[in-house]
Amino acid sequence: MSSQTPRRRHARRYVSQTTEDIVRHCYPGMVPSRIIERAVREMAIREGRLTPDGQPRPHTPRRTP
Repeated sequence: MSSQTPRRRHARRYVSQTTEDIVRHCYPGMVPSRIIERAVREMAIREGRLTPDGQPRPHTPRRTP
């Protein structure tokens, strides 16, 4: 028997079990960080925060009433 205690698995911080299952099923063999990067990029383009060519839009300060 070993005198060392078994190592504890790293706790999930940012990715839920459901997300891991979706990634494993829909994107087999892909690196999860690449999938997340693509999703964030697409969301930023949809929200108008990023242009499709990858350039951030110029910052416009918020107007306060």
